[in-house]
Amino acid sequence: MRTCPRCKTLYPDDQTVCPIHGVPLTSVAEERGNRLLRRVGSLLLILLALALWQSLHRFFMSDTDKNHVASTKSVAFSRDGGTFITAHSNDTVEIWDVAPPRLLRTLQGLHEVFISSDGRILITVTVGRTRVSELASGTLLGTLDTDGAMALSPNGRILLDRSLRLWDVGSGRLLRKFDGPKYAYAAFSPDGKSLAEGVEGRSHRVQLWDVSSGKLLRTFERPCRRKDWGCGVRAVAFSPDGSALASASDYDFEVDLWDVASGRLQHELPQDDWSPDAIAFSEGGRTVAVVAGGFYGGQSKGDVLAKGYVSLWDVASGKLLRKRGLASFCVAFSLDGHTMAVGGALYAVTLLDANNGDTLQTLRGDTYWRAFKDNLMDALLFRKVT
Repeated sequence: MRTCPRCKTLYPDDQTVCPIHGVPLTSVAEERGNRLLRRVGSLLLILLALALWQSLHRFFMSDTDKNHVASTKSVAFSRDGGTFITAHSNDTVEIWDVAPPRLLRTLQGLHEVFISSDGRILITVTVGRTRVSELASGTLLGTLDTDGAMALSPNGRILLDRSLRLWDVGSGRLLRKFDGPKYAYAAFSPDGKSLAEGVEGRSHRVQLWDVSSGKLLRTFERPCRRKDWGCGVRAVAFSPDGSALASASDYDFEVDLWDVASGRLQHELPQDDWSPDAIAFSEGGRTVAVVAGGFYGGQSKGDVLAKGYVSLWDVASGKLLRKRGLASFCVAFSLDGHTMAVGGALYAVTLLDANNGDTLQTLRGDTYWRAFKDNLMDALLFRKVT
C-alpha cells in the first residue's frame, strides 16, 4: 500500500501519484520510517536546546557548585606601561599587550598573580607552589614555599604571603613574620619601606608596619557605623607618593582616605549600600577609583552579574567626580592615568576613559571562549560539575 504524505489517504501499490494533491505517493513502511526519523530528530533538537540552555545558565550565572562567579578578579599594569595582566575566577591568567590591546599569553591553574614594577618579573601562585618567572619569556627563575601571596613590593624583591610572612624573592629566604590575622588585605607603600595591613574585626582598622624592622608604626582606626554588623577591611591602597592611604570598608559601605603622616581620617567616600571590592589611585594621585557591587549584587543568581558600578573621586576634596553602572570586581589605572581597566563579569576587561568614563574597548581572551566551550561540553555529555 502507498499513502499520500499530505492527506494520508491509502492507495494501491501500482498508483504513484495522489489524484487529489498531485504529489508522489510513498510506501506505508517508508512513511513510518520518515515519521520515526522526524520524531528522533525533534527529540535530539530538544536535548541540544536543553544542553545549550544549561551551558549558558552555568556560564552566565553564579554557580554555587563551582563556588564562584565567572569574573575577572584582578588586573594590573606593569610600570613600564607595556603590558597588563588579568586574573580570572577560574584560575586562569591572561597577559596582554597594551597598545593596541592584544592577548600575548594565557596561563592556567593559577590562583594569584603579581608583576614587578619594571615589568620584568612575574610571580604566580598555584596550590602549594609560588613560581618566579621572567614575564617576557616565561623562563622559570625559582620557587618559593609561601602560603599563597597577597602583595609584592614595588621593586619586586619582597613578597608578602597570606600568613603575613615576608619572603626574599631572589633567594627564597623567609625574612620575617608580622603579628596579625591570617588572610588580611595588605599593600606596600610606593617606596617599599612600609606595609599597610587591613584587619578584619569589630572596628575599621589598618596597621602600618615597617618592612625592615617589623615594628608597628601607626594604626588607622575608626569605630564601625553599624554596630550590629562590624566593618572589616576589604582592600587597601597607597597613593603614588605614599602620602595618602585608602581603605575599603565592608559593611559600612564606604572608602576612607587617611593622611599617612598624621594618621588622620581625611575623607569618607560613601558607596550607596554596596560593599567596595577594590580601590586604585590614578598615577598622579589626584583621583581614586572605586568598584563596588560585584558578588553582593543580590539574592538571585542573575542579580550578581547585573549590579555594580565604578566611581571616580577627587582625593583633595573627597567629592564624587563621576560614576557609571558596570558589574565590576577590580580596577587599575594605566601608567599615563588616562585609562582605567575594570575587571567584570564573564571574564571581561573593560577599558574606560578615565577623563569622562566612556568605554574605550571591552576585551575577552581565550578564557571566555574556553569556559563557554567547557560548559557546553559538560552539558552535552551530561557531566556533573563539581
